[in-house]
Amino acid sequence: MAGRRIQRWRRAVQISVIALIAAVPLLNLVRIDVVQGTLCSIGIRSIDVTCSLGALQVFLASRTVYLPLLLSSLAFIVLVLVLGRVFCSWICPQHVVSEAGDGVRKILRPGQSEGPDSLERYRRGRNLLFSILGLGLLATFVFGVPVICYICPIGIICRQFITGTFLGKIGGETLIVLTIVLVEITIARRGWCRYICPVGAFYSIFITHRGLKIKRNRARCAECGSCEKVCPMGDSPLQGRIGRTCTNCAICVDDCPEGALGFTFFKRS
Repeated sequence: MAGRRIQRWRRAVQISVIALIAAVPLLNLVRIDVVQGTLCSIGIRSIDVTCSLGALQVFLASRTVYLPLLLSSLAFIVLVLVLGRVFCSWICPQHVVSEAGDGVRKILRPGQSEGPDSLERYRRGRNLLFSILGLGLLATFVFGVPVICYICPIGIICRQFITGTFLGKIGGETLIVLTIVLVEITIARRGWCRYICPVGAFYSIFITHRGLKIKRNRARCAECGSCEKVCPMGDSPLQGRIGRTCTNCAICVDDCPEGALGFTFFKRS
């Protein structure tokens, strides 16, 4: 891909998703209800799509599996199986906010090279990610409430569009989103996505070798390291470390001056 072509497509999808989140409550306000709900659970006529992790929490909290909810939660899992974690980098509204914070971080720290996580930090981060997911699910089962949903910035952002539309005010839970961005700007670049986000951790479980992924062409690679510097998840395409944390944002693909990175589909290597 030449230039920033994939990023233009990704931005278009992100803008479309934000526009949808904002438009649904406005349309519902004037009694146009073809589309209802939020990104966490949205319905178009008789078709429902639900956050897979949110549905799992409902099952754990209620100790019951509701078949229609289970079926509506499969769409995002199928998306991961085929296209990888594109939900995170192409659809998630928190990712948009964090990318904006990343831009602020670069302004405040001009010329600073981020680089990939060390292998040790990469492993610790991945362990922390899955530990938080596991503890959240355990707490949901024990207390009978969807614990993760209460702190999930995706739900918070969606709810603020609704309360802003119908009540004309923004809730205090917005501070969670602002805190995440502040920490990412000052302490840990994209810290929420890398080390904490339960949604990202959950969807990474379904990553397979047969789905869409990024691969390096060794013959074309000049080993300049630009891919490592731009990767927001701290991965290292240069070292072949493109695993479950990769969100297929393709920033490294567009940034590679030699065109040595690209997508592969339904291939093992």
